[in-house]
Amino acid sequence: MKIKQRLPNWMDIHSIERQETEINSIEDLFNVPWIKSWIEDEKFHKLSIDRTEPLFDYPRQYLLMAEMNEGFNWYVIAYLEKDIPELPDWKRKYRNK
Repeated sequence: MKIKQRLPNWMDIHSIERQETEINSIEDLFNVPWIKSWIEDEKFHKLSIDRTEPLFDYPRQYLLMAEMNEGFNWYVIAYLEKDIPELPDWKRKYRNK
């Protein structure tokens, strides 16, 4: 399955080449260097997938999420060609104010 790196909107994406790679297993996913860097961060909580239904006639996308700080911060880090059922659903999580 092909995965494509997603860069945050605030980055200068014109000076950085987005990475794409093929994976065959969840272990392959965990060893992709730009994903592994999220996993190795001290604030990392877990990887999850946003399986939200698409709006209108857009094609279905699976978004790989890096959840940080016990899941209270989250980032889309990759676009997935298809689902990875071993990973949990991403759910928004907020701290009580």
